[in-house]
Amino acid sequence: MQVAPEAPQVNFRLTRMRMFALIDAFERDMRDILARYVLTEISPEEAFGGAFERAREKQLREPETEPGKYQIVEFLDFKEAYDLLNRNRVHLPEGLAREIRQLASNMDRLVTIRNRVMHGRPIGAGDPEVLPRLLGMFQSTQWRSLSDAWVHLESDPFWEPRGEPNPSDYGLALHNLPLPDYDETGLIGREADVDRLLAMCKRGRESVITVTGEGGIGKTALALEIAYKLVDDSDRPYDAVLWCSLKTERLTAEGVRQIAQAVTSLTGAVEALSAAVDPGVKTYEQLAYLLDGVNALIVIDNLETVNSTTFIDMYEALPSTVRFLVTSRVGVGEVERRYPLTALSERDSMRLLSDLINYRRVASLQRISTNARCEVVKKLRCSPLAVKWFVLAVEAGREPLTLIRNQGELLDFCVRSVYEALSADAKEALLALFALGRPVASDDLVLITGRAVDDISRAVKELTRGSLVNVAPRRDSDGLFEIGISESASQFMRHADLANSAFANEIARRDEEYRVDEERRAREASSRTLAPIVVRTRNSGDTATAQLLRRALLASQNENYDEAYRLIKQARSLNHDFWELDRVEGFVRAAQGQHAVATQLYKNAYRLAQGEHRAIVAHFLAGHLSRNLKDVDAAFAYSQEAHKVLRTSETAVALGNQMVWLQQFEDGISLIEPAIGSSTGRGKLIAVTSLVEARRRFAEYLRDADRSPLAAFDQAWLGVETAIPYLLEGIVDRRLVAACSDSAAIGIYCLLSALGNGVALPESVEGRLTPIVPLISRLMRSDRGGQLMHALERVSRHRESPTALLEAKEHAAAWNRAVRVGETDLLPEYVGRICSIPGPTYGFIAHEEFPGNLFFHRDDCVPEMRFASLFEGELVRFRVEVRDNKFRAVQVSRVQPPG
Repeated sequence: MQVAPEAPQVNFRLTRMRMFALIDAFERDMRDILARYVLTEISPEEAFGGAFERAREKQLREPETEPGKYQIVEFLDFKEAYDLLNRNRVHLPEGLAREIRQLASNMDRLVTIRNRVMHGRPIGAGDPEVLPRLLGMFQSTQWRSLSDAWVHLESDPFWEPRGEPNPSDYGLALHNLPLPDYDETGLIGREADVDRLLAMCKRGRESVITVTGEGGIGKTALALEIAYKLVDDSDRPYDAVLWCSLKTERLTAEGVRQIAQAVTSLTGAVEALSAAVDPGVKTYEQLAYLLDGVNALIVIDNLETVNSTTFIDMYEALPSTVRFLVTSRVGVGEVERRYPLTALSERDSMRLLSDLINYRRVASLQRISTNARCEVVKKLRCSPLAVKWFVLAVEAGREPLTLIRNQGELLDFCVRSVYEALSADAKEALLALFALGRPVASDDLVLITGRAVDDISRAVKELTRGSLVNVAPRRDSDGLFEIGISESASQFMRHADLANSAFANEIARRDEEYRVDEERRAREASSRTLAPIVVRTRNSGDTATAQLLRRALLASQNENYDEAYRLIKQARSLNHDFWELDRVEGFVRAAQGQHAVATQLYKNAYRLAQGEHRAIVAHFLAGHLSRNLKDVDAAFAYSQEAHKVLRTSETAVALGNQMVWLQQFEDGISLIEPAIGSSTGRGKLIAVTSLVEARRRFAEYLRDADRSPLAAFDQAWLGVETAIPYLLEGIVDRRLVAACSDSAAIGIYCLLSALGNGVALPESVEGRLTPIVPLISRLMRSDRGGQLMHALERVSRHRESPTALLEAKEHAAAWNRAVRVGETDLLPEYVGRICSIPGPTYGFIAHEEFPGNLFFHRDDCVPEMRFASLFEGELVRFRVEVRDNKFRAVQVSRVQPPG
């Protein structure tokens, strides 16, 4: 078996015209061999077979200026000529015949490359490497022209054959397409884009398809590739494919250069588009007349250089048979179907870099490693133009590291024109994204910038059209998208020094505030607490809305209702179907006494919410119905639903309260009492207070309905005994103190009723009453203290009144006198021990009646005593006041030693 010869080493760069010269020489040799060896032995009819008539027809159509100038072999197609040589190789020299037979399998690939080169079509990726390998295998001496071409190219690597193929001479549709400018490597990494766009253009459903993307991303090359494929498509989807470029400048190794005689308007574009058909056309109307009834595709490159409204004028003027393929950095508006083009993959960028380095034989770059090449394309953002600019600039003698670090001219070319055309709102949004340094949802951008939803929406659309931001699905959520500044735009902002430090600092501050608030909100939500301030979310897309609602609730707590409603309105503009919007507004409306409106809002929230969230709304709706509308029956049903689903201590307390109001006392208390042990913080305090109030209501029922004063006293005093441990811990809560005071008063009235009916009190009563005596002044401070004082005064008149109640009455009377005359010195005085002085201006005093220890400030010391002289363990005298619902030691003085 014979082995095909190896291809020679190629030491020169193959441009399109050098490839043209090699292929042309090979074609001439094929025809010469046919004429010299085959047609001298047999007739053309016998040699060509079925190809003879086709060649003869072409020959007759050619006007022959000189007799015998064109032999019939000149009219054979490339593949046809080779096939005839192979079929008639019996007439060829033995070595040549063997070579032609062995290399016949290469013809299909060679024909494809030949048609791209000779017909002015885009050079395929790898064609400059494959062509010399294929032609270099033909080494017989009969390939004289090919051999001469090899010698010429090797001896003069700078020789460039004159002239260029005219692409418009070929194709199945009329066209004026220019030669591609990506011959060196072919179109790399866009195979999927080509397939999709080609299908869209052939389908013809969209009147305008716009390939969008940042500068240098490869829009022009992709559009030209599509246009050529349509021209050569055997389905003939278009009768004409007309091209016009509005590009006015280009990036070279030396920097940005203006393009001479560039078309700068669509009026000028009309002349360029019609030149292939009728050079006299100058207006839209004339072009419309020319293209009437013609299936035409107009390709306009770099449309962003003219006003988009001008394009709309052209679009509306031309007939409906005309379709448009447009490239633009910003798009053309509502008439288009956008096709966003992104950067190459790292793999394709590496291939482009390597192919350019090898094609241009840049020695300094040929030596760098694969890892180094990978870092280069990353720093160049995988942009085709950036990669090409880098290789050309290094070839021109510039230092590679400096180019990577300083890409100013590249960034200016790719970004500046788009940036300068932005509105003020879009520039501010871009700066905010630059300052944030991470992708965010548009809702987050609204919250962080403080701008209106519509302003941010318009700005984001503008930035997206200009390919200055990337919009991508959020990883942790279905259907939600994040906006992030593109790498090119970010580097341009940094290069052009456009970052306003004051604004960036403010954005950073708001972002930090947002993050802290969101961490707090998420913690609260995860704790499953049902406090009104806790705002829940369905997914991460609700985060910004939840933040606004939480701020609205905080504003309402400070009775700043206008601000609360403003924030709720802004939240609705972000997320109108979110159930928490109605729940929160319902809560705020109820706080203002707008109970009917609040009810409708709560019910709408209940309708929108699903699953556990509906149970949460049911809990709040039940509280509203029972507390504000006194509709306990309706509230009870919602409370049952909430507790059935949620099973928390808060729902247990709420349902227990409903049962107590419906006089299901024992069932209600059995729900509330266990909830105390499973609650913490304010939830525990609410549960304790609810149990005290439930016991008091049960006592009232037993006293009035059952006429059982001792049983009623037992329930009331169980309520008091529930509260006492928490009061001894130093807890100051108005509702708990009031509930305990109320329950104590009812219990005392029940004892009085029993004594009045001659019922002997059990011996255990005295012991149960005693713990209340030291707490009486605290209970008197509540808004229910007057009822307690009345009960003590009445029971003290009975001769069998328990001693503890008499003592309590005296304490209460002394406190009343002190308050009445405004003499705080008459308040009880205590002696305690300083347990700690953690700061230079404050300390804490320990006392058995205040297990939580008492805070005091140096300003609370008597004038003659210096705070700095106090020490831990020292005995001090003090009195107690309540400030901001907290006990505080005042009139602190040193205990003088006896004698």
